[in-house]
Amino acid sequence: MKRVCCLLLALSSVLAFSGCIGQNFSSDNDEGLKLTYNKKYVHNGYLDKIESRQKYYIFYEDGTAKYHYYYNGGDLVEAYTIYFKYEIVEEENMVFCFYNGMDYDEADTEHDGVVETTIHKLMYTENFVMDLNGIIYMTEDFARDIPNFG
Repeated sequence: MKRVCCLLLALSSVLAFSGCIGQNFSSDNDEGLKLTYNKKYVHNGYLDKIESRQKYYIFYEDGTAKYHYYYNGGDLVEAYTIYFKYEIVEEENMVFCFYNGMDYDEADTEHDGVVETTIHKLMYTENFVMDLNGIIYMTEDFARDIPNFG
């Protein structure tokens, strides 16, 4: 648990420092940080789960994205996919996701739960996105490359 907290603090510090100086992480990179397309950004607590039981975002180059949510509370299972249209604000390394529909998974037992259909605002890098509550979603490749993570 300490490792996860340390990683979150380090990543938050890097993002905050980057925003304060108004530059990209690397001054050699004139194009700035890129959002990774067609790969899952998985919630750091769900990396070891099968895909249908993960929480994740996927961004597509056509300006659409999806977020898969999964929660198992015993008798209550919430499992659905929310579809978005998104806009990137490159200067701030932010992506804004606008609700554009949803589907419930077969595993979902409620179908009447409250689904957040508001705008999702995320800070992004090539390897992870972080929502404004500090929850981090990492690409699976990036998580595998961190020694001793998890």
